[in-house]
This record gives sequence, structure tokens and C-alpha cells, in this order.
Amino acid sequence: MDIRNYSHKMTVRLIFIHNLIKSGSYPDNKKLVDEYNTCTRRDTSLSAINRDIKALKYEYNAPLKYDRHRKGYHYTEPFELPVNKINAEQAFYLSLCKRLLSGLAGTPVIDRINEVIDYIASTGGSDKSFASRIGTLPKPYTASIPQENWDAVMDALKFNRIIEFDYTGRYKKEKTHRRIWPYQFMLNDGTPMLFAYDELASGGKGGERLFVLNRMENIKDTGKTFKLPENYDFASRCRGGRFGMFISDYCGEYEIDLYHDARYLVRECVWADDQVLIENDEKDCTTIKFTSAQYLKVLEWVLARGDCAIPRKPERLVNLWKYSITNMKWNMEHNL
Repeated sequence: MDIRNYSHKMTVRLIFIHNLIKSGSYPDNKKLVDEYNTCTRRDTSLSAINRDIKALKYEYNAPLKYDRHRKGYHYTEPFELPVNKINAEQAFYLSLCKRLLSGLAGTPVIDRINEVIDYIASTGGSDKSFASRIGTLPKPYTASIPQENWDAVMDALKFNRIIEFDYTGRYKKEKTHRRIWPYQFMLNDGTPMLFAYDELASGGKGGERLFVLNRMENIKDTGKTFKLPENYDFASRCRGGRFGMFISDYCGEYEIDLYHDARYLVRECVWADDQVLIENDEKDCTTIKFTSAQYLKVLEWVLARGDCAIPRKPERLVNLWKYSITNMKWNMEHNL
């Protein structure tokens, strides 16, 4: 019998009944009702338990027998309920996925993911108390995305559908109309995004772009489909850089000096596939060299290091860094 034909509530009851019978406590139907309601703080009926006992015996072929002397059920031979094929350790790691996926908060998909993970983990005997010892940092997440927008985007991804919508960009505040081939759904620090080919980009010439889902309005299915290219992975567009959600046609060779505490930060992670670290303990400096097509994200990374980071190359990064520092100095002098 395929367990998926049963409701989630019935499956939970079957697991509870199986474990109680397996414990050797010889429960009868009334005891099963009382124990289940007490332990789970849920309400079930005697008729529901009667149906569950029949399912165990006739659908799962459990070696179940009622002992008239002890007035309860027991298994006449070893039996395991075939709910899923994962063990307790695997279920534990699966339950951790729920915590690690906290970045999906605010999206309609998170409730479905949690439901599936909770179901599989509970049937595998996961130790939820131990799983709670693995924490995730609170992060901001995007405002709730309307269900109809989410469904439209997911359908477009599943069936390679071309969609169009109105969009407000990060740098251009006026709304523009877009018509895209959605390649990938991704998360950027809790913000749901799409990597796609935009037919209307660059004045109709077309180009690959990134879109924030909650800025997409009036989403419509064009009724047309597209052929997904072989190489559609966003990571390949970053030219080896690992600085987040940003791509551009410009790919540069970077050289940045990190001082003092920032030296430890740069050593702890791989920031680019071809990164090279050069240590100079005499100057208390670590230089990182790498290639990336994510110059604005690299700029943000350098600025976040404050006075412990100085960019040396490329010239574009150095000029943007100087411009940002100059503006901050002006704000400090005129607005404080």
C-alpha cells in the first residue's frame, strides 16, 4: 500500500499506533485513543483508530494480533511500518534543511516545504529537540509575494513559458515593461529573484538580467514557450566570483589589500574560484587577487570592511571606491 494515499493526519496516527504496539504495552483501541490524544494534544475518535487498526492489518499486512488474555494488540513477529526509507540520522539532517531554508520566509513556497520536511522527518524519527540546537541568524526577508504571482513564475519555470510584466528596477525608478525567458529561481540574502533572458533589454536587443520577484507586477503568460539553453546556470556568468547576485558584461582582475581584523575574514572563505592570497605580516596586510564580473558587489564588500580595505585594481573599482568615500565624507560634514 502506498502511504501517500493516506492523509497526513492518518499517517501520523498510524506511526503512533505502530510505535505503541511495538513497545510491548498491549494497547487496546480505547487506550490508543487516550494515549494519542494525550501525547499529541490532538483529538481523534474511536472510529478513526478502528480504521487505522484495519489499515495496519490488511493494507500493510502487519502481523497484528489481539491478545485476549492481556486485552491488547501485539506483533507476532518483528515488523517495521514502511513509511519511508530514511533512518533517524538522515531524518535529523533533513529537519535541519527546514532551518537552513529560513531565507524563503515571506514566499508562498515556505509552508509547503515545511509541511513536506516535517512529515518526512517525523516518520523517520528525527530528534527535533537536538535539531533546534542548530541555529540560523535572523535575516531580513522580502515582503510577501502574492500567491498568483508566485504561481505564474513557478509555472513559467516548470514549462519554459515566456512571461511579461511591469517592473521597477533598483536604479531606474520608473516602471518598464519586460518579456522574459525565466532560467532560474534564486535567493539573495532572503530576497527571491529570477535569472532570465529579457527580450526587451537594451532597447530590444535582448540580454540576461536579474529580477526581484516582489517588484514584478501584472504578470501575464504570453502563451509562448522558449528553448532552455544548455548553459543557463547563473554561477557561470559570475566568471568565478562568489560575491552574490550581480552580473555585468565587465569582467575585471581585482587586487585588494586587507588590514588588521579584515585579514582573518578574507582567509576564512573562498571569494573567487581563482583567488590568490599574498601575506605581508610586516605590514599586517593580506592581499587578495581574483577575477570576477561582479564589480558592484565587490565594491560593497570593500566598503563593508571600512578602513581595513584598500582596492588597488582595477581602476574602475578604485574610482568607484574613492567616489563613495568622498560622498560619505561630504555627508558627514554637511548632514551631521
